[in-house]
Amino acid sequence: MVMESILSILVTNGLQVVAAIISVIVASVIIPWIKVDMVPWLKEKRLYRIVSIGVNAAEKLAESMDMSGLDKKQYVINYLRSKNIMITSEVEAFIESAVHDLDLVTSTAKEQFNNGSTVVTDSFIEETDCTDTNPVG
Repeated sequence: MVMESILSILVTNGLQVVAAIISVIVASVIIPWIKVDMVPWLKEKRLYRIVSIGVNAAEKLAESMDMSGLDKKQYVINYLRSKNIMITSEVEAFIESAVHDLDLVTSTAKEQFNNGSTVVTDSFIEETDCTDTNPVG
C-alpha cells in the first residue's frame, strides 16, 4: 500500500518534470523560430496580396479609362497609402512583381485560349473549347 502511494507520487512528479522540459523547449526554440521566420514571411505574403489587389484594380480601371503605366502605378501607390502602407523599395518591387505576374497570367491565358486548350487559373480549370456536341433539350 505504501509502495503504491510512493510509486504514484513518483510517476506524477516525473510527468510534471517531462511537461516542464517540453515547455522550456517550446518556449526557447519553437516560439523564437515562429517570430523570426514565420511572422515576417506571413506579413510579406499579406503585403504582396494587398499589392496584387491594387495592381488588378488599376488594370481593371485602365480598361475603362485611358490610363498610362505611370497613372496605374500612382493608383496602386495611392491605394496602398490608403491602407497605411509605407511605399518603400520593397513595396515598389512587389508592385513590379505583381504587374509581371498579371502580365504573365494574361498572356498565358490568351495564348491558351487562342490554341483552344485548357486555361488554368488560381481558382479553377476551365475548358476553352465550348462546343457542345450533345445539346440538351
